[in-house]
Amino acid sequence: MAKRLFDFLLALIGLAFCWPLFLLIALLIRLDSRGQVFFRQARIGRDGEPFRLFKFRTMVDNAYSLGPKLTQKRDPRITRIGQVLRWLKLDELPQLMNVLKGDMSFIGPRPEDPYFVSLYTEEERAVLSVRPGIVGPSQIVGRDELELYPEGVDPEQYYIQHILPEKLQRDLQYVRCASLWYDLKLLIGGVAVTVFGSFKSRYLRLNRQKVSLLALDTVLSLGAYLMAFGIMFDWTITPQAIPYLTLACASIVLSRPPCFIYFGFYQNILKYLGTTEFMAVVKAVTLGSVLISANLFLLGFGSHSRAVLATDWMLLVIALFGYRLCLKARAEHQSRPRIQRSSWE
Repeated sequence: MAKRLFDFLLALIGLAFCWPLFLLIALLIRLDSRGQVFFRQARIGRDGEPFRLFKFRTMVDNAYSLGPKLTQKRDPRITRIGQVLRWLKLDELPQLMNVLKGDMSFIGPRPEDPYFVSLYTEEERAVLSVRPGIVGPSQIVGRDELELYPEGVDPEQYYIQHILPEKLQRDLQYVRCASLWYDLKLLIGGVAVTVFGSFKSRYLRLNRQKVSLLALDTVLSLGAYLMAFGIMFDWTITPQAIPYLTLACASIVLSRPPCFIYFGFYQNILKYLGTTEFMAVVKAVTLGSVLISANLFLLGFGSHSRAVLATDWMLLVIALFGYRLCLKARAEHQSRPRIQRSSWE
């Protein structure tokens, strides 16, 4: 009873704080591809009762009719925004609604597809004696489950024969050892894995230039906004301005990078710069400005200066495309063959 009350209150608080993020993600999903915002799938809950699990949709509409039930490495059905949501585990956020309804808990074995549950042995069905959770031991150990699949194998068969038995053993251990302190330990571990697991050292090594450009674009976004604010208000910051300055900067950090990624800023870095790339910059900055304005309005700062946002838009478009032109010119200059002068003897 105490765990259910804890789950209910925490889910209610989480939904109250996350609804602006829900709206942002929903908008990006609808802009990215056709289909519903939420993905609902049948899962098996406590005592074998089926329920509908909520996630943000990360694959093309009707993806299951286009391929296997399980996601594969480099699955072409995953959308562009879906890649980002899966990487950051933001696609799992709607499961707060499942927790609120009582279908799930924050801590517990991950709910499984009915087909795979039908393969459980009598002993393994003991995992159904507790509510399934958003965070569980198998999720912490297997955050990047796709990395465990060898190339060229049938993902469904490999999952049944190798991955599922190991997951069930960890989940059974949880059922035997479940306690408040163990749940808190798993919750902290799940948050740590989600946050730090998003920044893979291997990914960062292989994509240093892309990550560096994304970081620079984010810094320029903050700089453009603060410069626009300074220009419009004679470089004076009053105590009353600090709350919405803080909120605007937070909105910039959350909104602008996904827009840059969505519009392909880092696909062919500095190889081509023309009208298409300029329009991508304009579209990304415009969408980001709309999202930031909407967020400020929804959070009670509707009186925020439109002139600041318009000036910020102009400065950021110039800054993003301008420094790319400089970097491209520099790279071309360095790649030119140097003609050595012959000396007269």
